[in-house]
Amino acid sequence: MGTKPDTLHRCIMDNDSQSAKNVIRQRSLDGLGRTPLHIAALHADKEILNIIRSELGDKLTDELQAKDILGMTPLMYIDGMRAWDRLDV
Repeated sequence: MGTKPDTLHRCIMDNDSQSAKNVIRQRSLDGLGRTPLHIAALHADKEILNIIRSELGDKLTDELQAKDILGMTPLMYIDGMRAWDRLDV
């Protein structure tokens, strides 16, 4: 089951940090209710994660707890993929 990601999600999935910087302030959701942080947890490199962390500022904690329509948080995706090195941002 896939959804068509919006521009920001595509930038994250492509690790296009320059374009991501231009659109990161949008808190857009894809068809599965995933935030940019969900997508970054699944696909992004550390540079993109750092950009998102910086832009979210004090909202980071809330975003880390946000659930998509499957009930998954960004941290759950990182844990499920055993990609804990992505947490070191």
